[in-house]
Amino acid sequence: MGTIDRIKSKLAEYRPRIGSAYLTYLDLRAVDPEYVELDEHYSHEVVESSSNPLFAKVAPPWQRTLAAEKVDNGDWYVLVIMHDGEVIGHFWASFASTRGLMNGIMNVELVEGDEAYGFDLYLHPDHRRGKIGNWVAWLTINSLRDRGVRWGYTHVLVDNVPTIFWHHGVGFNILQSFNYFNFGPRIWWKLPKSETPMYGPLSRKGRHNDPAPADPFGGSFFPQ
Repeated sequence: MGTIDRIKSKLAEYRPRIGSAYLTYLDLRAVDPEYVELDEHYSHEVVESSSNPLFAKVAPPWQRTLAAEKVDNGDWYVLVIMHDGEVIGHFWASFASTRGLMNGIMNVELVEGDEAYGFDLYLHPDHRRGKIGNWVAWLTINSLRDRGVRWGYTHVLVDNVPTIFWHHGVGFNILQSFNYFNFGPRIWWKLPKSETPMYGPLSRKGRHNDPAPADPFGGSFFPQ
């Protein structure tokens, strides 16, 4: 790639954008994911320490710098997906309120021990077909339930049709919609007062404003 093409690519990467997304939720106690068995070429590991050699393979250096402390103190983990020992995907989860410092993560206010926020799900394009998406869902759901988490949240861009279908198949529902601003790979910001309804982990107080919060509300991605 020539110098001009590299400059154009970088300018495109940092082009400001305003878009819309769904905040989704999954009641982990209410779902019973079907076990999916893949061949022996696939494996996984939950990385809970920045000293784990796999940690260096799931994110660029600037992301690892931001994530290391969160991982080491137990606020985050990353589920690493491998094929013949090579990393082909990952899925991050946060268990505590956090600022949107990494690619694709918003500011979230969580009830610690009760809620988790998943972000930056990635699978290499060569491994996006077949049963692997269901396998990742099974791994994630069971990992979170083993930790005692009840509510799992993600956010989905409204124009990301494959991811919407994946979330629908897993059983996620829409909790609210909101508008966001992003600039480059790092800066993600929910536009103030853009969520509908104004409730949930992306609200300023999350569910902390009610000592006995009601179950989340919302609807399916598609009519039942």
